[in-house]
Amino acid sequence: MTRFFVCLSVVMSLFALSACSDEPPPEIAVALPVKDASYEELIRRANCLACHQEGNQMGSPTWADVVARYKGNKDAGTLLRNKIAQGGAGAWGKMDMPPYRADLTDVEIDVLIRGILAEKSEK
Repeated sequence: MTRFFVCLSVVMSLFALSACSDEPPPEIAVALPVKDASYEELIRRANCLACHQEGNQMGSPTWADVVARYKGNKDAGTLLRNKIAQGGAGAWGKMDMPPYRADLTDVEIDVLIRGILAEKSEK
C-alpha cells in the first residue's frame, strides 16, 4: 500500500509541476496527435494533377489511367511507393516522373497509395 501512495505522490507532483507552464512537458508533446494531410490535400500539394490530368499535352497518364493500372495488382503498393518516392521512366512512354521523396513523408506516401487504390476505376 505504501508503494501505491509513493507512486501517487510522484504522479501528483508531476501533474502540479506541469501546471506551472503553458507548454506541455516534452514527453507529453511527443504523444499529442498530429493531423495527417488528406489524400486530396496531398494531390494538390504535390501538384500531381499538373501532369496526371485529362488532356495533358505531356504524354503522362491521367489520374484515372494510374488508378486503372494498379487496381487489383497485389504488388501495387510497392510499385506505387517506388514510383512516388524515386520517380521513374518508361512505364507509360517517354515521360519521366520526378521523385517526391524530399517533398513527402513515408506516411504521406502511404496516404496517396491508399487513396489511389481506393479510387474507383473508370477504365
